[in-house]
Amino acid sequence: MNKIKVALTAHTENFSICKEVVPKLIKFFDNLEKETGIEVRVSWMLEQDDMRPYNCEIRSKQDGRGIEQGGKFFREIIASRKDEIGLHIHFTRGWRFDPSPENQERLIKSAYEKFLDVFEFEPKSFVGGWWYSDSNTIKILESLNFKTDASPVPLYKERRIKWLFGKIPTPFKITTCNWEECKERKPYHPSYRNPCIKGNAKILYVPNSVNPTAKSFSAENFLSLDRLKYDFEGCIKIFKEFVDGNFKFICIPFHPHSINDVNLVKKFLEICNNYSKIYFTTLGELA
Repeated sequence: MNKIKVALTAHTENFSICKEVVPKLIKFFDNLEKETGIEVRVSWMLEQDDMRPYNCEIRSKQDGRGIEQGGKFFREIIASRKDEIGLHIHFTRGWRFDPSPENQERLIKSAYEKFLDVFEFEPKSFVGGWWYSDSNTIKILESLNFKTDASPVPLYKERRIKWLFGKIPTPFKITTCNWEECKERKPYHPSYRNPCIKGNAKILYVPNSVNPTAKSFSAENFLSLDRLKYDFEGCIKIFKEFVDGNFKFICIPFHPHSINDVNLVKKFLEICNNYSKIYFTTLGELA
């Protein structure tokens, strides 16, 4: 049987919800290991940015200070598990989207310093909010000794995000990063000039799980644990495409607050493990 390495990257946003959800996920993963022998490991990417509430009910509990709010909580997690903690940053200034080099540097360095203060070790992995990472991001991350960036979404076209949570009109312009030129499905060192292609950057880009046979991006070609409740069979199909294409690695993202049925996750992992022996790693261990 083939083997495939899996990195689960948790975009850990909205700590007021995650502090209830994550312990349940941890307990589920621990029980799964006891029942099946599958040792699940997770890269918990903590949101730490300028995201703040504005006048809407759904967003009222959102706060982008995940490290400040959840430091003790996640210290206990990594003390008992072989998981990783990294950074997840939306490049905003207040509620304004601002991916300028100056704002990126401000946010990344501030989050890095807060992380170092709370956890007393350096973060090694990063993922950009709205999948945003560009040449400036690479240079800033490298200056702080980051090793991996799991922002790339192969074939994903730049687009305007018009709704938050599928319900709220965005009060400002948010533009996702343009990954349309990125064809890579395996981790790669990007070009400083064009991060979509291979180059000589020190940081390791880790592409997310877009179907390796796809020629263009669509939701149906994207595997994440969030999508299990919408298209379970489609997610299984994408996983099998990676195995059948002799890929040895796949990066599967998810939002902890979107996982409302752990039995679906269990069923998915069991089916995948029966098709190809899976074993888990963290983003930081890939570099």
